[in-house]
Amino acid sequence: MNASKSIVPFGNWFDRVRVRTTSATEEAGLAGRTGQVYGETRPSSSSVARDEIIGELTEDYAVNVHFDDLKKSVWLTRDLLEFVDHAPGTQIAAGGITKVRIATGEWIETSAKSEPEQALNPKRRRIEVVVWIVVAIVFVIILASVVKWLGWS
Repeated sequence: MNASKSIVPFGNWFDRVRVRTTSATEEAGLAGRTGQVYGETRPSSSSVARDEIIGELTEDYAVNVHFDDLKKSVWLTRDLLEFVDHAPGTQIAAGGITKVRIATGEWIETSAKSEPEQALNPKRRRIEVVVWIVVAIVFVIILASVVKWLGWS
C-alpha cells in the first residue's frame, strides 16, 4: 500500500454497484448482490480497520456499499465492485434544497416537499442522515490530517 499515491475514487456516491464473485465475496455472502455507494475512505487515516474491509487491500482506498436487503453497509476494495447505474430517482435534501438523481448521474433540483411528505419517506430520511454523517466524517478526517500535518499529535 502506497499512501503517497493519488487515489481516484471508484465512482460517485449513491451509484448502484454489483459485487463481483470471488472467494472473499462468496464467504461474506455478498457475491452478485447489488448495493449503493454510501462513502469511501483511506484506511490509513480513518477509523476503518483493515479487518473491516472485504478484499485484498492493495491501495489506501475502500468503498462503503449499503445493501438495502441486508440492512447493512460493508467496506469493500474497489476491484470487487462493478458499476451498475447512477441510481436514478435517489433524492437528497440539505438546507431546504431537494435534489433528485437522473440516469446520467446529474442532480436536478426539485421543489421541496412538505414536512409530512418527507416524514413518510424513510429511505429519503436515511439518505439525508447518511449525507450528514458522511459530511461529519470527512470533516473529522480533514481535521485529523491538519493536526497530524501541524505535528500537534
